[in-house]
Amino acid sequence: MNVKAPTQPETYFRFAARNAHHHRYQNGIVALACGNISRQVRGGKIDLKTDGMNVHLLCVPFAAGTHIVTRRQEITYEGRVEPGQIELIPAGRPVHWTVEAPEVVNTVSFALNSTLFADVAGTSHIELKTLPRFHDTQLVRLAAAVAEELADPNANGKLFLESLVHAIVARLVQHYAVTSARETPLKPARVEVQTAKNLLLANLAANPSLEALAHAVNLSPHHLRRVFKAETGQTLYTFLLHARLERACELLADEKSSVTEVAARCGFYDAAHLSRHFRRAYGCSPGELRRK
Repeated sequence: MNVKAPTQPETYFRFAARNAHHHRYQNGIVALACGNISRQVRGGKIDLKTDGMNVHLLCVPFAAGTHIVTRRQEITYEGRVEPGQIELIPAGRPVHWTVEAPEVVNTVSFALNSTLFADVAGTSHIELKTLPRFHDTQLVRLAAAVAEELADPNANGKLFLESLVHAIVARLVQHYAVTSARETPLKPARVEVQTAKNLLLANLAANPSLEALAHAVNLSPHHLRRVFKAETGQTLYTFLLHARLERACELLADEKSSVTEVAARCGFYDAAHLSRHFRRAYGCSPGELRRK
């Protein structure tokens, strides 16, 4: 299959979705405020060329067997991709891929907005390194968590998925940026943190996003993540999960409510989702707790 991209920079995913590649993704393309992510599960022959994208592209494979040729200006990288061998294509860089992949593959790809990198770095002047494929254990672990979430993007919600993406970008800024500002010292933000906590507690069944919470407390998403952890010792998602579990314990005391109803009222995807987190936290299932 030969596909020629337009000359104007655009996201790889928008371009791919307009053509015949959309079927290659498990559960389609998940769009977040910080960018798009997808899990590619079907391979084949692909030829893609662009004069530059308006996003930073990060690809993390979890299966072997794909042969890829990546041409970036006058440099060509060729070889068989191994699990965990990461490819990073900074925005605006011309690139040409020629890929021969097995029928079944497993690759998570991120099209990340440059504004997110500026937020994390604290400066709009940030440039990512041009690297051959490389290994980074921490990035692979984070991408693996994203891959698991993409199997069912509704399971843990936007806040969990966005937090993983922000952690990935923080890692890229810290280790793979040519120029970046140091993290600015955190100033006390107890009012903002308390407001964020109140918003989360007000509707445990909601599916809040990091962007929406940050906007509500007048902080950037990255700053809110940092200051919330500094003030509470928990991430936003961990705080929300614990609050949901505590509320579930209270509701389970009422025998009239089914586990499914309790799960829905507390923001869990279904009864199985509640039971999984419940057992991790308390060592028993919701039903077992009721029988005690």
